[in-house]
Amino acid sequence: EALLQMLEMRLDNLVYRLTYESVPASGLAQFAINDLGYNKLAFYFTYINPVLVWQAIAINNLGNDSADVNLYAVGQEEILGMAAENIGGNSKVDGVIEVWFPDVPYGDIDYIVAISENDLTGITISGSADNGTLLFMPAAGAEGFEPPEEPEEPEEPVNEIE
Repeated sequence: EALLQMLEMRLDNLVYRLTYESVPASGLAQFAINDLGYNKLAFYFTYINPVLVWQAIAINNLGNDSADVNLYAVGQEEILGMAAENIGGNSKVDGVIEVWFPDVPYGDIDYIVAISENDLTGITISGSADNGTLLFMPAAGAEGFEPPEEPEEPEEPVNEIE
């Protein structure tokens, strides 16, 4: 039999922590999560250690309403790919970057920017093949990032066949 209890507290110094455990590799990581959200959030990657063979992101929607999120993969200051995600209220999504950008080669993405009308937080996760080495880094605000403008729809068909 399960018992569910709810506790509500209002403390200015309350710290939330996220713990990740890889049981097969006996890896354990824990870090603080703040509640400071951004509507433009950047996930930065590092390729300095060859043991790191995969990259992932986790995006948390701090709002009560679902969030439409546009993702932009950036490398060499160019947009390499775009994707979209919908995240439920007070929920998160996570996955390796190939989930959103399957056509962008590993190592080409310098950072990913997530843009939403809701406040977001998140982390970048990198790891070795056996998950024995894990690297976590909090995402940062990306206020200066400007997404590409959407092309305007032509008023008349471009290649009209008569």
